[in-house]
Amino acid sequence: MKNVEEILDVSIKAIKIEVQEEERQRLLQEISRLKEWLNPFLELEAGDPIPGYYPFKAVNAFREDIPSEAENVDRLTVNSYTYDGEYYRIPRVVEE
Repeated sequence: MKNVEEILDVSIKAIKIEVQEEERQRLLQEISRLKEWLNPFLELEAGDPIPGYYPFKAVNAFREDIPSEAENVDRLTVNSYTYDGEYYRIPRVVEE
């Protein structure tokens, strides 16, 4: 694993922030403490982990895609004042 200063420097560069030296020292101390706290967990042997447990059964929520008759176009377009019999006319959203 990289040392703490490398981790901090890469992080600061990645998020593109300016860090004063005193703040950098404080962050180094905090990262060091976190690294010390995590070390016992990282040294544990996990063995063969059990696959994740989910409280809900996985069910295919999608219906079968079965072709069917189209809805009545007249009924669907009765309230549309921009339908010209074949297309819907909408305001221009892309300028040329």
